[in-house]
Amino acid sequence: MSLNYGVFMWLGWSWVSFKPLYDHLSASGYSIEGDRSVYFGGYTYVLFDSFILLVDLGKFQGIEGEGRGLRVHVDHTVGHLGVGRRFLKWNFKERNFIVTPYVGIGYGSVSVSFNEVGDETFSDFTEDPLREGSAHLTTYLASVGVTALFDFGFSLGIGVGYDLPVFKGEWQRGNNRLSGGPEVSPYGLRARFMVGYAGDWGD
Repeated sequence: MSLNYGVFMWLGWSWVSFKPLYDHLSASGYSIEGDRSVYFGGYTYVLFDSFILLVDLGKFQGIEGEGRGLRVHVDHTVGHLGVGRRFLKWNFKERNFIVTPYVGIGYGSVSVSFNEVGDETFSDFTEDPLREGSAHLTTYLASVGVTALFDFGFSLGIGVGYDLPVFKGEWQRGNNRLSGGPEVSPYGLRARFMVGYAGDWGD
């Protein structure tokens, strides 16, 4: 019986698009630069014998644009909590390799924020304090995936997975609902490259 853990940083991609949101912003007079879907984040797990409990947090690198005297920024944060079982363990010349499939639940939030371009005086702010604004859309997910980790003394890994939206909220600004928002669901296939530390995986 053994209890081990690992901590990783990761860089990843998601083969999905924010296009409905970008189209909505474009129609409202904002120009959006590019359509990147690069994410970065952290991953940690606890391995108890052959069973794994994992937590994963990631953030979209972000897209910016301008229009109507404002700068717009699109962001996306996503997290997962999963459980799985070690499917394969291989030891070669004191180097460990494991493959672990998992299932879990997730949470994601897309946000759009606006800032006025250029500097302003304090009087500008006090006369018109609503010069900035943001809205967000929250979605709850079902998630499946598999990770493969290889130990070199430090550890490298790759992970692939799929996120399926199971409950989507409404666009909100603060506590107020915003009706008529774009149908954005930036979830689906994802992949990531990980580097970090993994403890002794046992026998």
